[in-house]
Amino acid sequence: LGQKALKIPLSYDFAEINQAMKELADALHLVQLDTWAMKAESENALRQGAAELDNMPIAIDDTATSRPFGLAKLLCEYGFRVITIYADTCSPPDLAALEWLKENAGDIEWKFPFHHKMALLPRTASAENGELLAIGQVAAYFTGTKHFVNIVESDGLYGYHGICTLMELIR
Repeated sequence: LGQKALKIPLSYDFAEINQAMKELADALHLVQLDTWAMKAESENALRQGAAELDNMPIAIDDTATSRPFGLAKLLCEYGFRVITIYADTCSPPDLAALEWLKENAGDIEWKFPFHHKMALLPRTASAENGELLAIGQVAAYFTGTKHFVNIVESDGLYGYHGICTLMELIR
């Protein structure tokens, strides 16, 4: 139809979010919004969420978001305690986040949910006290936790507003 296509993927990286908003504003011939206040609101929501969870372990899976490593990186940067990521692969847009996690949060386990032996493992939330927050249905299933953020493919939670909404769901 002669329309210009924009590729503005989901991201949990503030620089990528800002770049996507700029590309969209340019394509629509709009003045780009000042993202400073939106970023500050997201950062405040992240800090508040980390304080409320009080070091509760978190498991994330790739049914909740197409960028589980990016989400884990963001959460780790703000003091959350991510202990497990359930994903069979790491997509190219998430590779930089995976590398960051290897260097800065190397104790996070990467589990492959479709591996045939996963069905044989016990479904327990945490060796410490049974308390764990799962983000995604696969993480909830494999951990057996009662604390569960039920989102699939990010549920439309995009950009700064999406991060704030996710923090509300987590809390």
